[in-house]
Amino acid sequence: MKERLLTIDELSKFTQVSSARIYNMISQGREGEDLPRSIKIGRSRRWPESEVYEWVKRQLESGSCSQVMGQTKPLKKTINRI
Repeated sequence: MKERLLTIDELSKFTQVSSARIYNMISQGREGEDLPRSIKIGRSRRWPESEVYEWVKRQLESGSCSQVMGQTKPLKKTINRI
């Protein structure tokens, strides 16, 4: 079976997190915690699709759904009056 490798754009679309934020997390050493592990091919990074799905599964099982990709719970909406 052939393993599919996701690009930064595909990972960004899948997680709904900007590629800039993903690269910031990599530079901060948060791979494996707030971000699935990647492999480096030349100057680019790729994420094995199976690793991404396993990472999501671990996030859901640990109950840290609100912390996925460094996101926090959304703020309560308020009505702005002028």
